[in-house]
Amino acid sequence: MLQYERRHHILLVSFEGVVTDEILKEGYQHMRRWFAAHGPCGNISDFTAVTDFKVTGRFIRYLASNTPLVPGDLLRVIVAPRDDVYGMVRMFEMQGADMGNRVDIVRSFGDALALAGLVNPSFAVVND
Repeated sequence: MLQYERRHHILLVSFEGVVTDEILKEGYQHMRRWFAAHGPCGNISDFTAVTDFKVTGRFIRYLASNTPLVPGDLLRVIVAPRDDVYGMVRMFEMQGADMGNRVDIVRSFGDALALAGLVNPSFAVVND
């Protein structure tokens, strides 16, 4: 699901349930369409509601080898409360460092809001 916080220009992408390579790819495609239509902005990707993370290391390496969707000077936070998600995000971060795939990884959505400096954000569901 995509949500946008207009005051701070932050796109929130939330994943839930079982996340596979295909579902993560769909999330990237939604973000890509949003950025194409509205321009780049900060991003929080939230994996809090994920019950099973079946994304392969191969797919993470593929994502990391591409030019980042979010330019390096904009906020890019990934909420990874589960150890398996956290580990894959760390792999993404290390593999993608040369491509500028810089991310901040936090364990809770509250930590993401604090890192972004958001107090009482107003996220609204958007269509890409």
